[in-house]
Order: sequence, then structure tokens, then C-alpha cells
Amino acid sequence: MRHIRSAALSVAALLTLGGGAVFAAPAAEAAVPFPSIGWQQHNCDYDGNGFDDVLIGAPGATVSGAAGAGYITVQYSSSSGLSTTKKSILHQNTSGVPGGAEAGDRFGQAVASGDLDNDGYDDAIVGIPGEDLAGLSDAGGAVVFWGSPTGLHGADST
Repeated sequence: MRHIRSAALSVAALLTLGGGAVFAAPAAEAAVPFPSIGWQQHNCDYDGNGFDDVLIGAPGATVSGAAGAGYITVQYSSSSGLSTTKKSILHQNTSGVPGGAEAGDRFGQAVASGDLDNDGYDDAIVGIPGEDLAGLSDAGGAVVFWGSPTGLHGADST
């Protein structure tokens, strides 16, 4: 107990003498456990053109009259920046996407990206927490959209 009180007094003295600033030695750089999944990679270049794209989930959106069915949007980027015209809107009523849009599915509640098949195009994983599966209500599910030279498409989904 005495050593804890002593340490606390030392810290208080340092803060008082240092004007509230504390200086620390630079930390050693941590090793990256999986170099191919480094923090420096953004994992959102779905069309492989070298520019990061933007994936946004809209889980509360109405699709074909089904409230809360949800969808995702992808806006593609290029050397001239983020495009407002080159985009994709994907949901469970998009041709090729498994399942169908149902009220409360919340398609897009969670989204993640990475090059899952190591083909050079980032892929998108889309969570569907309210998906009914095999007779189970709100069992949940996910869809993978595979990246390609033209981005994400329903036909390229699992």
C-alpha cells in the first residue's frame, strides 16, 4: 500500500512541477501480426483502381415497401475524387443477391471490407441481423459482395 501512495505522490509532484504536462519516451513500434491486413490498408477499393471507395449501410431504409429492409450504397472514387454518379445501390431485391427484402431485416446494419479471396479487389461483407433463415425468425445472416473491375454487383454475391 505504501508503494502505491508513494507512486501517486511522485506523479502528482511531476504534474505540478511540469505544469500538468507529462512527457514520455516514444513507444517501440508494434509488430503487425498479419502484414497483409495492416492498419495502413483501407480495404475499400472495390473496383481495384487504386482509389478508396465509400460503403455505407442504410439499415432502416424501405425497400419495395418493406420498412427497415435496408440497403447499402457504394460510391466509387478515382483520381478526380469521389463520384456522385458512379455508384451502386444494393439490397436483397437486387438481382443475384440471396434472399428477398423483408420488413425489419436491417440489411447493412454492419458492413466490413477486405480482400477475402486475394484477387486484388476488396470485397464487402454486409450484415443482415433481422434475416429469417430456415424457419427461424430474426436468425441473422450476411452477404459477401465480391469486388471486380466494375465494383460490387448483386450477381457477384454470396
